[in-house]
Amino acid sequence: MKILILSFFDDNFGDMLIRTCFTQLLKVVLQNLQAEAELTFMPLKSLEKEKIAEAELIIFPGGALFGFSYLGLLEDFETVLDIAEKNDIPVVFSSLGLNNAGATDENEPYLTALLHKKCIKALSVRDSVTAFRRYAGDVPYTITPVCDPAVWAGYVYAADLKPKSADRPIVGINVVRGGLFKDNGVDFVLHNEVEYLSALAEELENHGIETCFFTNGQTLDCNTLRFFAKECEVPVEKLSLPDTAREVVQAISRFDAVAAIRMHASIISYALGVPALNLVWNPKIPDFYEMIGHPERALMPGEWSPALVAEQIRHMLDEKDYRPDPAVLMTLYRFLYETMQELLQKDGAPEMFDFETVCERLKSMRVPDEEDVTDLRLKVRRSESRYLSLFTVNRRQKDEIRNLKIQNKTLNGEKKSLEKAAERELQQSKKALQNAEKKWQATKKELADVQKKNEKMQKELNHLNKTLAVRLHKRLGRIKRFLLRHLRGKKS
Repeated sequence: MKILILSFFDDNFGDMLIRTCFTQLLKVVLQNLQAEAELTFMPLKSLEKEKIAEAELIIFPGGALFGFSYLGLLEDFETVLDIAEKNDIPVVFSSLGLNNAGATDENEPYLTALLHKKCIKALSVRDSVTAFRRYAGDVPYTITPVCDPAVWAGYVYAADLKPKSADRPIVGINVVRGGLFKDNGVDFVLHNEVEYLSALAEELENHGIETCFFTNGQTLDCNTLRFFAKECEVPVEKLSLPDTAREVVQAISRFDAVAAIRMHASIISYALGVPALNLVWNPKIPDFYEMIGHPERALMPGEWSPALVAEQIRHMLDEKDYRPDPAVLMTLYRFLYETMQELLQKDGAPEMFDFETVCERLKSMRVPDEEDVTDLRLKVRRSESRYLSLFTVNRRQKDEIRNLKIQNKTLNGEKKSLEKAAERELQQSKKALQNAEKKWQATKKELADVQKKNEKMQKELNHLNKTLAVRLHKRLGRIKRFLLRHLRGKKS
């Protein structure tokens, strides 16, 4: 049978670990069923439609890939399911997770439509079981809760693990890119993370506990760790910057406890028997801790106090046995065994392996070195892609800066011309003002002279008026006397 495994390829090696652990577990299932199969792999973001159509079975190995998130994978899901539907290819979803930050009442029916595709023959989920059952409704298959494939990492990578050798306990402190919280709707930016990391390390080291900062491998996470180390002067020997999924597992295996942020830091810790707690920025995290029986270790944003985290870690260090629960691990194996038995029509197949047998089979199949090459190539390509993106932005910004400099030079020339013109106008205005001031002073003087003349003339006029009045009075008196004499003469 030609089995095509479609997964999310990312330099966050938690996603690569899902594929690797799932593949190793599937190989054991095929051994168990005494079946032969040709396994091929394809990234969800680089679909080849012709090769998909050639498959006899399509399996999605797991991860928080389903839902309306910033990963933008739903169109890829739809493409694959449409091809499978058209070519009558059975599809199996295994350990699926829900990443549904962008869901609304309007777009959620789209998820339901995808889960009702007839080509889907089996579906198991690692988290959000209630939501998946709500979306699936009356589908003919069962929604089966299982573990994440990476909980098998301790057995898948058993040959690569070394015993702890530290004289005092070491706590691994997980570091992530600054935008992870914002992408998931949590108000916790880069400077908040830097303060948290620094304070947590100080709290632990004050109690004699050694610390080591590590990432799950993603380039952006690693850059954040480098930035943090430079800002807080963290020595290089306290840093772990893995380049492969194997190196992530090896790094966590030497810790005595883990303060996680990315969920797969917690999952790997659980797989290796290392106690861990996790800051909750996505609902999938409390679902995982609920499954393993430690819901108190999923810390909600209000509990992100370095002092409280350090105190809980000190309590965890006292635990002597934190090995993963075989019943939890076998949920996924049982699902794969029963699903493959039905699809391969192996009614007379041997009984399902027990936990110890599965573990021994996994230990005997060391993860091929080619997986490391794949991880490294992916990380290099992601780094090149991000560099190219930054290079392109930088070139565009340089062009914009050059154009702005030209505009600035032109504007400076115009500014100087305007300043000179304004200076000339100012000088002319000052000169005109001075002339106006002189004229005003002259006019003021002339006005004063006119006022003096006016006052003098007014005095003269008043004198003339008085003289005229006296003369007129005398004249009228003479006229009056003359008239009186003249009237008397007539009467006599």
